[in-house]
Amino acid sequence: MRLFRFLKRESDLTEEIESHLNMAIADRVARGQSPADARKSAIHEFGNVPMVADATRDHGVGYGWSY
Repeated sequence: MRLFRFLKRESDLTEEIESHLNMAIADRVARGQSPADARKSAIHEFGNVPMVADATRDHGVGYGWSY
């Protein structure tokens, strides 16, 4: 049962990060950047995606508890 909760939280975290990146990309495209440039700059501003996920996971942000 813990495995399923873990996998669900991982899925939710991935979805949340992708959502933030997609919003940042859409905002940049709306301001005139090409989709490729918008993606590059959004990822650059967001930072190292796996490291952000690890930090979020380590601090239990959005999980209600650390695991």
